[in-house]
Amino acid sequence: MHDLYLGILKNHVREIWGISVDMDDGSAQHARKPPPIRPDTRTMALAADCLYYGSVTALKNCGKAALWHLCADRDLRRAGTIKQLMKKLVEWRTREGFPKPVTSSTGAASNYSGISLPTPQPAEQTSPDQSTRTPTNEEIVAAEKTLLKAKTTKTLANKRKDILVAMCSERGLSGAGIRADLAKRLMDWRDLQQPSINVAGETSSSSTSRQNVPEPQDPSRQGVAELRTAPDHAIGRQTLEEYRRDRNRMELPSWIVPGPVAFGTTQYGKLSADQWRTIGTINLPITLIRTWGTEKGRRLEMLHNFMDAVDAIEIIGLREIDEQHIQAAEHSLQKYLKTLMVLYKEAKIQPNHHLALHLPEFLRLFGPMINTNNNFAAVLPTFVLCFAIRQSKAHCPKPSQSMKD
Repeated sequence: MHDLYLGILKNHVREIWGISVDMDDGSAQHARKPPPIRPDTRTMALAADCLYYGSVTALKNCGKAALWHLCADRDLRRAGTIKQLMKKLVEWRTREGFPKPVTSSTGAASNYSGISLPTPQPAEQTSPDQSTRTPTNEEIVAAEKTLLKAKTTKTLANKRKDILVAMCSERGLSGAGIRADLAKRLMDWRDLQQPSINVAGETSSSSTSRQNVPEPQDPSRQGVAELRTAPDHAIGRQTLEEYRRDRNRMELPSWIVPGPVAFGTTQYGKLSADQWRTIGTINLPITLIRTWGTEKGRRLEMLHNFMDAVDAIEIIGLREIDEQHIQAAEHSLQKYLKTLMVLYKEAKIQPNHHLALHLPEFLRLFGPMINTNNNFAAVLPTFVLCFAIRQSKAHCPKPSQSMKD
């Protein structure tokens, strides 16, 4: 049962909601762990263009911080690994009507962020150091990042000439000269562009491959990380005060371990699993139903979500259980986890949540400890008959040797 009392109840109250006696009640929209630092404007602009028009690989190469803030700006779920962030962004891209991202560019002409990059003309390949290689999409993306962040021409000039030529060709610049000339040409072009440009080099001549594609609308609000000014605890000083008030008026049976009076502070120390059970299934439901149950909006949804977890835990902990109980617990657990991912977009799904979904399967395998045919009325006569037979045999004389012969 520790999976339920500590893995679900404790995790929900302490990690997802958060407890603070020094702060007012909040909405628990943000996780306790601080978000990754938001990249600079140009990096976010490049990541946004990769989201709108680029391949899956190009979007993945933007880094976890950029992907996290892309999800935050669009109010998407942003907990988990890069793979999970990518999944949410690709789903959003499909819903918004953008073209399906390309999964691979191997063997194909270079295509950066959905924009066709022309291959250098033969006249531009007469230079003895011009490579015949065609730059891949990943190489172009890496070079574009270097162009956005480079402080000197020498940094960009370290790229291969065919990559620099493709970048110049995309921007309508001349591809003649050595790498240093191409890098200087690109750096001069970058300095002339507005800082808020979506991607370096987007010109009207390169937009033919984006026809009939809806133009992205930049989020009007700031990133979630920029709006954070303090931790957002759901259980603050107001709820803790109501908890203590209800606890003092409550009488519990002697076999129930009560929760501490100083719950939510460092005064008491670590709570046991039985104390978390009492707090999560008795104290908090009574207090929150009285205080949050009359509200509307997010607080009420948070209460319903928490009560789904309490329902499942209480049903699974029953002394006797049948198939209807198991189905009810299974339904409550699934509903709890589904609404959890919607309400708390930064809360991670823990292994304990996954293990809890398997509990109904094991409950169906449980049965009576002793196998029986349920004919309890015949048990007593059988005992009496067997006892009488054994007593009769004890007084019978043993057969003699002559009788055996």
